[in-house]
Amino acid sequence: MNLIYNINFDVAGIIILLLVMIIFKAQYTLAFKSNKIFVAVLWMSMVTCIIDIITVFTITYAAIVPNWVNILTNSLYFFSAFSCTYLGSVYIFESIHFYTKFHKFYVNIIATVYLLLLIINSFTGLIFYFEDGQYKQGPFFILNYISSLLIIIDVGIVFILRRKFLTPTKLLLNSSFIIIPIIFICIQFFFPYYLLTCFCMVLITIVMIFTLDTPDFYELEYLRKNLETEVAQQTKQIIDREKQIENMSVEMVQALAQAIDEKDEYTKGHSVRVAQYSVAIGKEIGLSEEKIKFLNIAALLHDIGKIGVPDIVLQKPSKLSDEEFKIIQQHTLNGGKILHNVTSLPYAEEVALHHHERFDGTGYPDQMKGSDIPYFARIVSIADAYDAMSTKRVYRDKLDTAEIRKRLLDNRGTQFDPQLLDIFLNLFETNRL
Repeated sequence: MNLIYNINFDVAGIIILLLVMIIFKAQYTLAFKSNKIFVAVLWMSMVTCIIDIITVFTITYAAIVPNWVNILTNSLYFFSAFSCTYLGSVYIFESIHFYTKFHKFYVNIIATVYLLLLIINSFTGLIFYFEDGQYKQGPFFILNYISSLLIIIDVGIVFILRRKFLTPTKLLLNSSFIIIPIIFICIQFFFPYYLLTCFCMVLITIVMIFTLDTPDFYELEYLRKNLETEVAQQTKQIIDREKQIENMSVEMVQALAQAIDEKDEYTKGHSVRVAQYSVAIGKEIGLSEEKIKFLNIAALLHDIGKIGVPDIVLQKPSKLSDEEFKIIQQHTLNGGKILHNVTSLPYAEEVALHHHERFDGTGYPDQMKGSDIPYFARIVSIADAYDAMSTKRVYRDKLDTAEIRKRLLDNRGTQFDPQLLDIFLNLFETNRL
């Protein structure tokens, strides 16, 4: 009964698979050549059915068939049936473009371990064995089911996570690959002598036929395979353009900063140096690369408000009057107004507006105090003061190193953020500016 029953199933499966292969190749010749995994599933399903027929005969006549033949045929059957699951999972992952390195490693590890277990079984009988001409299940027979279930569960997890991105046909394929094997595995588990697992792959193969693309499959497959390369090229071009635009932006900001500094022959290069010192502080405190870029630009533009300050005030060699000092102070407000709507340069407005605030709250324009002063403005404040002391100005010569250090320390906690100043002094004393 079991012999005839199983052979009928297998022969029916082989006939169906042959018909599928003939029809599929006739209708989709190009797709047949390009979709090697699907063809592999077809062939492996057919091989499994053939091995199943052989296994049925060897088990039925186990009393006269050598044990090693039974062990070999059954091992081949189990592994070929498992291979159908393995290839099916690869086909599904590739069909939804989700065959990552992790999934490759995962399914290959399971396949390798299962193959090793079948080899070990030949000497130990852990999975199955033959005794007195009868087929016996070993203590670890359930591994035949678990190995396939582990792959099916993996597919199910991916299916759940990516269900919103799948077309109805892809949903059907994934669902069938999860549901059909589980049903057949359950049947096989309770009726182990009816070898049905191979026939479930026949059903899955038929489902695959209906989930394949249209006769334009070959063109779609070509586009899919080349999509990654095309996306990489387009992404590289976009990145290159972004870098080019970014470089142009920095160059324009540097040119603008230079134009500002040119208003006073004693401040030439001031903005570039302030940016250099600010960036050094930013790197020392571990700012991200992106924030370093923004800090650099903000420092370059910190004195942009001086565009509106008359040259006669900027270049006055003697002490400024109260009225003239008020005019100078306006450059922070002017800078804030100029940069107010420049949303592509974060921190630039706040630095231009607040780099003359003092840590003790006596600065201008808003008398902000302590941590209320924007962080980047506190950084630029130190760099700005240092450059003013270390370069010649219209009203005095540059100060020597000892005097600069003394003045910086004297203003620790009053003009400057004490923690940032300590970082700057470390850079200053170790010649890293």
